[in-house]
Amino acid sequence: MRLIYLLIVFVFARETFAQSKDKSVKNQDTIKTVTTLPSKNKHSQKTQNNPVSTPPLNRFVPHFIETKDRYSNGQVKEKGDTINGLKEGEWTQFDRNGKMTSKVRYVKGIQEGEVIQYFDNGQVREKGNYVNEKYEGEVISYYNNGEIYFKRTYGNGIEEGEWTWNYENGKARKIVHYTNGKLNGEFIENYENGQMKVKATYLNGKLEGDYVKYFASGQEARTGSYLNGKKNGEWVQYKEDGTVSFKQTYVLGAGKEGKQSKGVKNKKT
Repeated sequence: MRLIYLLIVFVFARETFAQSKDKSVKNQDTIKTVTTLPSKNKHSQKTQNNPVSTPPLNRFVPHFIETKDRYSNGQVKEKGDTINGLKEGEWTQFDRNGKMTSKVRYVKGIQEGEVIQYFDNGQVREKGNYVNEKYEGEVISYYNNGEIYFKRTYGNGIEEGEWTWNYENGKARKIVHYTNGKLNGEFIENYENGQMKVKATYLNGKLEGDYVKYFASGQEARTGSYLNGKKNGEWVQYKEDGTVSFKQTYVLGAGKEGKQSKGVKNKKT
């Protein structure tokens, strides 16, 4: 009987000890969680109640100012925004009568982006694109009726590719080609009726090879050839009826004595 009693006491004591230990562990976890909260609350309270703890603003925040330059008559000459004293964004320019003449874009004081020029009637006169204050890509000029007058291409501000001029009726007036700023390739010039006027070739900025000039009727007016930019070989001049009027031979630009023709018919016609 005494043995049973001691066994009951032992079991009861062990159970009580285990519950006490588990409670202690739980209390410790709670304390750890609670102890982290005051530091957060304290920091939050300091931020709310003490403005000095707020991070200072950047002293170099861009300062936008609308700027207007005026003529002596008081009319606005150009207007746009500046940031820290440098032109930024779109700037509009006007003439002395207040009519808009152009729109230009700037980035940190440097001309960058689309530029548009206008006629007095508001029609676009020219449109292109600037990169680092130099034309880049295609630039188009217009007649005041909206027809394209002149189309050209630039690479880093240097003439490149095909350049074309048109008559106001839309027909091609002249077509030339550039490579790195120099005329290179076929050169074509036309009359307003569309008939070819001149056909030639350029090589590194100089005329090279055959040269032909035509009358508006299509009849040849002059033929010859160039070598390194100088007339070379036989040059023939024709009348509009196709007869030869004059012949002369050149050697690298130096012309020998020419001969007056007696009206020999041009065999090419």
